[in-house]
Amino acid sequence: MKSLILFLESRTPAFHVGLICSLLVTLGIIDLYTVHEISFGLFYLIPVSLIAWFLTSGMRVITWLITAAVWLVGDVNAAQASGNQLPTYWKGLSGFVLLVVVALVLSALRQAYQHEKDLARTDIVTEGPNARCLFELTHREIVRARRYDHPLTLAYMDVDNFKAV
Repeated sequence: MKSLILFLESRTPAFHVGLICSLLVTLGIIDLYTVHEISFGLFYLIPVSLIAWFLTSGMRVITWLITAAVWLVGDVNAAQASGNQLPTYWKGLSGFVLLVVVALVLSALRQAYQHEKDLARTDIVTEGPNARCLFELTHREIVRARRYDHPLTLAYMDVDNFKAV
């Protein structure tokens, strides 16, 4: 599971949009052509979670609306098969509210995670980058140098008793 998260975090926003769109198309097709007694509402939380975690705020709103629309189309199709429309619209509205709540909670969780991640890389006294930040940046540059087959030179300076300054 951790390797999947690392894999997804290392990808570009275009990759995330493509993954989310392909998930939505797949869910929409499955939802459209299955019997109306089977609900796929729970599975729509997967793209909503990916949207909340990986996309920027402007892209989130658009993709959440698309997700809700795809879900509603599947429900309306099921309602036409059963002949009763009112429960379908109620289910669609409650599903939309569920998607919005989950998306907002995950967005807040992502922001808190990012804030804690930033705090872990900052020295409390100097408010500058700490050793963890140095090690992560060094590792990133080593990987980049290997990928492009470029030489890498590092300079490191340690100032003793800097906190007294």
